[in-house]
Amino acid sequence: MDASCRGYYADLLGDKRMLRDHGFGAWPDHDDIVRYACDIDDAVRAIADHLGCDLERDPRGGWTLVRRGAGR
Repeated sequence: MDASCRGYYADLLGDKRMLRDHGFGAWPDHDDIVRYACDIDDAVRAIADHLGCDLERDPRGGWTLVRRGAGR
């Protein structure tokens, strides 16, 4: 087996491991991705709430935590 084949199969194994680590048995469909994104959003908001913070977008579009009552 040449190097390009080894790289191809290594990439496949890496993808399979990544999917498994994120709770997927195979490549997710549209519905799976939407559910996963909503679950992540719920988790991040729960962490922010536990810390007494709100999530806000910064001017560049990134997310930031802002303490509640911080005068914003």
